[in-house]
Amino acid sequence: MKLAMLAALVLLPTAVRSADLDVLLPALIAVESSGNNRAIGPNGETGCLQITSILLRDVHRITGRRFSRSDTFNRETSCKIAISYLNHYVNEKRLKRPPTMRDYAMVWRYGPNGWKRKDPDPYWRKVQRHLPSP
Repeated sequence: MKLAMLAALVLLPTAVRSADLDVLLPALIAVESSGNNRAIGPNGETGCLQITSILLRDVHRITGRRFSRSDTFNRETSCKIAISYLNHYVNEKRLKRPPTMRDYAMVWRYGPNGWKRKDPDPYWRKVQRHLPSP
């Protein structure tokens, strides 16, 4: 029994992070593309999460896996790309504190150091409107 509790405690940060992203990703999709998997942005961003070619290259560097622009039109693949990117840049070791959903959203919108931006931020406000009430 103690071993099971210890395993649960060790896994807790990952479970919390996954739960945060399970809630956050639909909100990001709503803000980025209104849920349109085939969306193409004004600067070439693609898919439901409006992924850029720069982000794709960064995820390739991080994971060793190469994704194509056409991969971003698949919602499941877009979410995998986003999770890889966000988990790399938004973590307790890098932020020196537990990450928040705001940190994830700000890094998604503004890049690896987006979590440092000060409030109020219009992007975060948009995302918040799509999050479930606490």
